[in-house]
Amino acid sequence: MDDERDTSAEGLRSEEAPGGGAAGEGQPLGGSAAVGEPSPEGATAVGETRGGDTASGELSSDSPFTGPADDVPLPEATRVGHSASSHARYEAEAAGAGMGLGALLKDTLLHPRRAMIRLAAKPGRRWFAPLLLLVLVTAAAAVSGLPASKEYRDAVQRVAVERAMKAQLESGAATQEDVDRALAFTNNPAVTGIGVFFAILAPIVGVLIVAAIMHMMGTVLGGQQTFTQMFTVTTWARLPIVFGLLVQTVQHLMGGWDPNPRGLSGLVAVDPLAAEAQKSYLGPLLAEIELWNLWYLGLLAIAVWAAARLSGRKAVIAVLVYVALRVALGEVGVVLSNLMSGFGG
Repeated sequence: MDDERDTSAEGLRSEEAPGGGAAGEGQPLGGSAAVGEPSPEGATAVGETRGGDTASGELSSDSPFTGPADDVPLPEATRVGHSASSHARYEAEAAGAGMGLGALLKDTLLHPRRAMIRLAAKPGRRWFAPLLLLVLVTAAAAVSGLPASKEYRDAVQRVAVERAMKAQLESGAATQEDVDRALAFTNNPAVTGIGVFFAILAPIVGVLIVAAIMHMMGTVLGGQQTFTQMFTVTTWARLPIVFGLLVQTVQHLMGGWDPNPRGLSGLVAVDPLAAEAQKSYLGPLLAEIELWNLWYLGLLAIAVWAAARLSGRKAVIAVLVYVALRVALGEVGVVLSNLMSGFGG
């Protein structure tokens, strides 16, 4: 009888143990239930605790808590994985797409991520076609603008010559005839041809400089691209500039001329030769606000994203640094212009 009473008391103590499980040997206090019996906390095996942790502190492979919590920030490696999966998704969509000029033109305008992914994967010499198109359209805009801009160019050259010879005119060392001879020299067809040549050369140098800046930014931000990849995608990103030059060429052929073709810089002053226009520090910033330029900058961010395989945020940062450099260079020009005008009296 005494043995039966001891056994009954032992069973009562076992049933009243915290957590609903038997407090036998090998069971953690307040922890798991008996072998094979689920506890209210969801543990299913001896030695497991809440969250899937085993007694050794390792995660159980079949535990529902092995993934990161929703409110826990993803580690850097996981975020990189998400960026890579984004690229992989567009690579899968671009697989099998054509690499011809027409297909690339259409996709650059309608599906830019797919196009840039393909160009970055197989750059080759595919930079040649958009660069040639850019040079031809730039030449067309420069030549077509010569007749329409003649009056404006004559006024610009006269102001420049008179400013350069201002001291000589005031001292009597030079006369108005000397000014007219200097103007005749600047209106020489050879001088005009040199101006057109440099206008055509400018976009080629510009594309190289932009590719170099984006290549440097991509490397700094963790990209693994080659210069050929970056040069190819940044050249294709110039397509909006090509469309803007085509519109400008049509305007020239119709007899129109805009002395302030860069963005909203005309808001500072209608005449760029006016003193308030040359002294304004808003001009370089307003010049960036233009339909064709904003479109170009958007494609440039996608190009950097595709070539360097960066996240979208890092690609945008790279483009913003490039825009800041352009604005800063324009501000330096304004500062120098103000200094020169101050020295000239």
